[in-house]
Amino acid sequence: MRARTVVACLAVFVLAVSSLLAADPAAVASSSGATASDGHKVVAYYFHGAQRCKTCLHIESTAEKVMRERFGEELKAGRLTWRTANIDRAENEHFVKDFQLVSSSVVLVELDGEKPVRYKVLDRVWQLARDDFEFEAYVGRETAAFLKNARG
Repeated sequence: MRARTVVACLAVFVLAVSSLLAADPAAVASSSGATASDGHKVVAYYFHGAQRCKTCLHIESTAEKVMRERFGEELKAGRLTWRTANIDRAENEHFVKDFQLVSSSVVLVELDGEKPVRYKVLDRVWQLARDDFEFEAYVGRETAAFLKNARG
């Protein structure tokens, strides 16, 4: 029964994302032309749709836990920020195309001011969602490496 719920949630989400991709002309975030500056920071996003299954909620809460527990200093210093965004809301639809999202996702984004200069979709979060130890290790490892390579 759980597998059916997850599959149904993903199917609805994929259909919604497909329609958003067809309708949204927003520019894709670029990794070119970036210069180092004090305005660089990293945002860890959890993007989700309006319809949320138990696994979606678990991915969000566990990723947020990793950010709080492993990156508290970076959060406090403002070098890292945690945000969630419902991509079914009109003001957030551009993220689907910007970051090439195909499902609810954890995405690390380096910003120069407000401009995305680099990003990484943590595409294994769904695969690891039922193994908290591996999930937390993966998100922690990827976030640490992303922060290490961030400018500024």
